[in-house]
Formats: sequence, structure tokens, C-alpha cells
Amino acid sequence: MTPPSAASRTVADHTISCTIGSLSAHNYSFSFVNGTLRVTTAELTVTANSHSREYGDANPILDATISGLKNGENLASSGVTGTASCSTAATTASAVANYSITCTIGSLSAVNYSFTFAAGTLHVTPAGLTVTANDKTREYGDPNPGFDATITGFKNGQNLTTSGVTGTASCSSSATMTSPVADYSITCTIGGLLSGNYSFTFFAPGTLHVTKAVLTVTADDKSRQYGDANPAFDATISGFKNGPYAIHCVVGSLAAHNYSFSFTSRWLTVTAAPLVITADDKTKPYGAALPMLTVKYSGFQNGENADSLTTEPALATPATASSHVAGNPYAIVASGAVDTNYTITYVDGALTVTP
Repeated sequence: MTPPSAASRTVADHTISCTIGSLSAHNYSFSFVNGTLRVTTAELTVTANSHSREYGDANPILDATISGLKNGENLASSGVTGTASCSTAATTASAVANYSITCTIGSLSAVNYSFTFAAGTLHVTPAGLTVTANDKTREYGDPNPGFDATITGFKNGQNLTTSGVTGTASCSSSATMTSPVADYSITCTIGGLLSGNYSFTFFAPGTLHVTKAVLTVTADDKSRQYGDANPAFDATISGFKNGPYAIHCVVGSLAAHNYSFSFTSRWLTVTAAPLVITADDKTKPYGAALPMLTVKYSGFQNGENADSLTTEPALATPATASSHVAGNPYAIVASGAVDTNYTITYVDGALTVTP
């Protein structure tokens, strides 16, 4: 039997011919009829390569690996040309899941090979969202505000409402009501956040700005009499937080690390000074004319005297030149003095008629 030639390695029908070789028979002779060697195509397996991508991203380029080559061939030497056509049902909007990648013959061609196809897998993984703690501001001594976060990185035009994300992040700060004025980090963890198509892998801190609390400095009301020196002026400071707190002062100014100051003006009320007008006592002999009636003053301020009065007092007595000794004493009454800077009181004098 003659073996097939090298050509038999190519898909085709090849002749098988035989010669007598060592055949021998006393009663027979031999004639030879050729046979056929049919070389059929070897089967190559086209396996779709598996890929991964995040939810919302475009599909990667889908390709395949070809296996089953014979005779030590590789893809370049095998005579295989063209590429398989591979596809998947997954789109950018497809939810997180595994999707089949299938290939068809596409433009693949080979003389010595046929093709069978095996599916691969497209792994659509969760897309990463960034959870950023929102900055907050509060005054020293106040409780912390509610902490929250902003979520970014949504795909397919989604937002927090349409993305299917539920729950909220858990955000906190080390700052307490007694923490001094400074900036403090706000950090977030996943808390109750859930999503089928997203993961929460990056948490960006925010900042809590603790600002100075406002103290109100209220000038204390004071009173003094007209003409007196001003009293010492002072103020009441209100608005302290967290109980008593020391204020460190510098010369001529208030200073506090955790407080700023606002100022409220108050009034210095200048009240009328007391002025006492006392009618002078007088005497006269019976039958004589009344003497000149006079007064003395007690309480003038700022070096003032009777000339400073808006209106000087009037003096009167019921006694006359003919008043009798028996009627003693007769009142001498001052009245009618006017000055807005004084509260005026009067002390009567006495007229004594002598024999």
C-alpha cells in the first residue's frame, strides 16, 4: 500500500494505491484497484473572550480566541483568515449582571478547518459613586448641624432620584459643642446606602467650620445728679456658651478666641440735682415796714448761683406793717423758682414782730 503524499494533509480526496508488495499465491494472480482517502476539515473552536466593564460604560471590543489547530500550526500559518463577529445583548443601560457574548463566523475562512463556537461572558460590574461630605458652618457652642453628603458619578443621565440608590450615608465629625473655633473634618461611611448598579468606594471628607459665637456687650445704665462727675462706665456681656468661659482682655479692648463682639448702646440719664431754697428769718418792730425778704440756696452745681436760674423765686408773707406781736411768727414763703437742671424744694422762714 502506498501512503498518502504530503498533499493528503489538505482537505480533499486523495488516491490510495496498492502494489503487490509481498503478496504471493500459487493459484492466484493479483490486480490492483485504487481506493480514496478523504481528508475532511478539522474543527476549530472559536471561544468568545470574557470581558468586564462598569455599569453605564460602553461595551469593550468583543473578540474571540481560536483553538484546535493541527500539525503545529498557529493562526498565522494555518490559512485561517478573517475574524469572528462577536456581540452581546448588554447595552450601557443594562443592569449589573453577567451577559453572554456570542460569536458567529463573521469573515472567518479556512480551507482545512471548520468552526464551532463557544460563548464568553460580559461581566457588568457596579459603577463607583463618589460620596462627598457637604461642608457645614456653625457658631462655637452650638450643636452640630445635620451632616449629609453629595453623591456624584451617576451614569446614563441618572440622578439620585432615578438611579435606584436608597438610604443615606452616615456622616460625623469629632467636633462637639465645646470644641474651640477651628475647622474640623466631616467624614462619611456607607451607612444605609444601597444600590444594585453602583458601589460606594470613595468617601471624600467635608469641613465643619466652627466660627466665633457672638457676645453682646451692653453698656450698663447709669444715673448721676446734675453737676456730679460721671460715674464709672461698665458693661454687661451676654451670649456665653457652654457655661462660664474666661475672657482674656488686652489693654483697651476685649479679646476672646471663641467669640466675636457686637455692641449695644445704652443711655446715661442725667437727673435734676436737688436745690433747696430757704427763706431767711426776719424781725421787725411792731408798726415798722416789712424788711426786705431774702433767701439762701443749697445745692447749686458747677459753680452756679441764683443768676443761673431761669426764674428766681418770689417771696411772700402774710404779715404787714400793722401785724401784731401776738401773731408771731409769720411765715415767709418762697415759691416759683424755675430751672430744669434742679429739683427745687422750699423751706419757709419766719417773720417775728417785736414790740
